[in-house]
Amino acid sequence: MGLIVRVINLDRSTDRLATFQANNPDLPIERVSATDGRQLDREACIRSGLITGANEYAPGAIGIAASHAALWQACADGTEAFHIAEDDAIFHPDFVDIAETYLGQLGDWDAVFWGFNFDWPVEAILMPWMGPMVIVLDQDAMRSQIGTYRQSRFHPALAKLTSCAGTVAYSISPSGARR
Repeated sequence: MGLIVRVINLDRSTDRLATFQANNPDLPIERVSATDGRQLDREACIRSGLITGANEYAPGAIGIAASHAALWQACADGTEAFHIAEDDAIFHPDFVDIAETYLGQLGDWDAVFWGFNFDWPVEAILMPWMGPMVIVLDQDAMRSQIGTYRQSRFHPALAKLTSCAGTVAYSISPSGARR
């Protein structure tokens, strides 16, 4: 079977799933029922190691963390990489071909982030001899150009990401999930 993106979506958020599918009409997906953070026992999350007692995240953020952690465990228990997205991600129509090509060239890898929060600085190593660079994105400008992005043809390159925020879309290998 080819690449399938597991889309994390709350059962009550059918509108978000419909929007995701409209924005990504040709993307092969499997919907994964998200953990509802409002239903979690915070003390149980601390005892399980999902969060620490010092964690100040809202219940929704803890629910999404639990959703990702469950997928990582399933990936760690298997032999295939998982491709995971939150239900507000917008993919390029060529994503499957791009991901298969680049992941196939990596050899041993842990995780590849295809998307992240655009309202937070990103740190990456674009040229090894220069060290890490901080990139600040204009989230509003990017959002206004979604149509242009989806119609564009480009040749992406992977860079070593050293810091980002958010888990919008990524691939994780079984060994990466175990680590």
